Amino acid sequence: MVALGAVWLLPKPIDQTKAVQDATDAFFRAVVSGGDAYGQLCASASSAMTRAQFEQNQSVQPLHLFGLVSTDAEQDSATVTVVLTYANGNIERHQIPLARENGTWKVCGRPY
Repeated sequence: MVALGAVWLLPKPIDQTKAVQDATDAFFRAVVSGGDAYGQLCASASSAMTRAQFEQNQSVQPLHLFGLVSTDAEQDSATVTVVLTYANGNIERHQIPLARENGTWKVCGRPY
């Protein structure tokens, strides 16, 4: 009976990690494709910079490729390590903070 309970609990962290990774992937896909990445920012990040400032940052150093390296997810916060390749060829590793707001994972801070 105890083993069955442990097996039942296992998928929750895996599902949460997948949701965090999916949110991070969607954000950076929007950045690369010119989609609405700003709309995927958490409230504290979007209140710290306007859409125009965010888009200006994107135009200064356009993102070309990205890769998710690792994920550390808690109940309402997470950090995803990503490798970013910019249009000029520079490659950087960043830790991206995320927060769960109203059940949806959002990218926080200055993501790149």
